[in-house]
Amino acid sequence: MFTNSLYRSRRIRLLRATPVLVGSLFLWTACDATAPSSESGNPLAPEFSHKPGHGGGGGGGGGGGEPSPSTVVTFADRAGDNIRSDLGGSYTDGTCGVVADFNLTDARLDPDGQYRGKDKRKCGDPRTLTFEWDQPADGGATKATRVDGIFMNIDGVETETGVDVLHNGQFNLCNRLVFNPDDGGVPNNGSDHLLVSFDDGGNADPADDTWTVRTQPAPNDKGYCVGDGRLWHMSFEMTVQRK
Repeated sequence: MFTNSLYRSRRIRLLRATPVLVGSLFLWTACDATAPSSESGNPLAPEFSHKPGHGGGGGGGGGGGEPSPSTVVTFADRAGDNIRSDLGGSYTDGTCGVVADFNLTDARLDPDGQYRGKDKRKCGDPRTLTFEWDQPADGGATKATRVDGIFMNIDGVETETGVDVLHNGQFNLCNRLVFNPDDGGVPNNGSDHLLVSFDDGGNADPADDTWTVRTQPAPNDKGYCVGDGRLWHMSFEMTVQRK
């Protein structure tokens, strides 16, 4: 009898103490504005950081509570370009389902990466890119134009501070359209590097930084389609900015 009574007494005291402890934890969690958050730094991770940061890929905005600027990608849509926008204006991260950011130092764009029902109601159809396959560099047959929300990646853009420096790039179509003659999957594939130029806007404000990415002048504007093993003239030009 003594043992059972002591057990019940201890159990009652513990139960009475529990709401106080839980309540304290709840209040700490709800009121702590400095609780740390985690973010993947894996360049192969499928999710986007949504925090473009100057010189480091994630973490912009600084420590003073300032919002991180959005990444904005704008295609020049020059006459004769083989890769163009959908004529819907710039691709701004977080707008109409667009995802644009810096992952580490790579500039990335997914026109419909976060497209949801709310975006359809507000913006209509998802954003896309247009690919013209009318200039084969190998003398073969042409292919039909493709319009799709294709993910793209330009290597090492954010660290670039020069003019017309060679960089690699790729688009996720035809099992990768690469602008990289030394691509690990198909070395010596005949494609050409892209040119990247940097403009700081004449000041130290990262929000004024602009990177221009473009193919080299023809005939050195070739991309290699891994899926069909063919070379294509795929000219384009675009800028990457924070605003």
